[in-house]
Amino acid sequence: MFDVDPAKMRKLAADVRVHSDAVAGKAPVAKTARDQARDNLTGSATGVRIQETLEALDRVVEFHVGRLRELAGGIEVQATAFEQQDEAFASGLRQVGQR
Repeated sequence: MFDVDPAKMRKLAADVRVHSDAVAGKAPVAKTARDQARDNLTGSATGVRIQETLEALDRVVEFHVGRLRELAGGIEVQATAFEQQDEAFASGLRQVGQR
């Protein structure tokens, strides 16, 4: 038996969204420094690699933010589905009890 609490599920979804927003705030990673590195190291492969690496980190951050937001949305959907199923079951019991 599972102890499902839709209110706690929604709170969890809200908390996950807060954390995903905090992670999203970290991108772009070192934007000013990476642009300066490429500009200051003109003709240097190192400057190019620094910028490319930090841009790749931005994509990683965006990926994980997307996953967190998908998780939060999925939790919300499941909480709603549980409530609807629970209500349908309760309604069926009420109908049976009225006979």
